[in-house]
Amino acid sequence: MAIVLVLSGLSLAGLGTVATPILTGYLGMEKAAITGLLVVSGVSVVISMVCLMPPLVRCAGEVRALQACLAVSAVYPVLFPLCTTPVHVTILSGILVGPMCLQFPIISAIKSNLVSQEEQGLVQGALAAARVVATALADVFFGWFFRYATAGGTLPRSSTFVPLGGVALLAVVAFLLALSLPSKPPPPPDAARPPVSEGAVELGAGSGKPVDANEVELSVGADPV
Repeated sequence: MAIVLVLSGLSLAGLGTVATPILTGYLGMEKAAITGLLVVSGVSVVISMVCLMPPLVRCAGEVRALQACLAVSAVYPVLFPLCTTPVHVTILSGILVGPMCLQFPIISAIKSNLVSQEEQGLVQGALAAARVVATALADVFFGWFFRYATAGGTLPRSSTFVPLGGVALLAVVAFLLALSLPSKPPPPPDAARPPVSEGAVELGAGSGKPVDANEVELSVGADPV
């Protein structure tokens, strides 16, 4: 799961790093058009979280929902080079950006369900740190990769297929790794532990076996033979 998180984060951050110079340099998007693209993408994320994620998780489960989001992440950079105008990019982003970004709350939910209540804060902090590291690495690597593949933006637009292909490759690897995950993650340690019935006491540190209080009283009050 940690590898899936890192690879998916690298893919999305790399897509942002590569897409920005393509939009401004090759498609000639101005500031107003870029602002509109960001607004449409934000609306797509909100709608997906409110209207798409609850029924998707309820019907398919968290792991299957994550796999679907990763599949969308692999499709987007493949379709992106086919967009020849800012309008095409805006339409594509309005449809796919929201489902792509659902992978992060779903991964957080899966990781949270695997640990006890006491470790929730540690897990969320680790996930946030992993995203920050993945974003920083993607900015450095894909920024250099884009400049190398396009000769600083001087080559034809077809040269951008190479860095976009690298973004898609990371998403595909993350998707394939996610396919190996169990459809139902194991319960957290707190849920796996059997409940202690009323009137039972815990004996022996770490034994985890409840002993009925009546049995204790009988054993204590019994005369030695």
